[in-house]
Amino acid sequence: MDIDDINRSLKQAEVCREEANKALNPIEAASWLRLADDFEKRANREKPGKRRRPPSLSIGSSTAR
Repeated sequence: MDIDDINRSLKQAEVCREEANKALNPIEAASWLRLADDFEKRANREKPGKRRRPPSLSIGSSTAR
């Protein structure tokens, strides 16, 4: 996912939140908010520098003998 995709997902989240504010009932609003959260999570998961690194593996003792 490149930066344009991330920005597009964030924009979609914003649009979903705006639709939630216009919803006529709480169920519809909740659906829009769930969509917004999904878009936002996707964007945040793919942000540069946010990638998970595997844990460091330490073999043996930390001091050399």
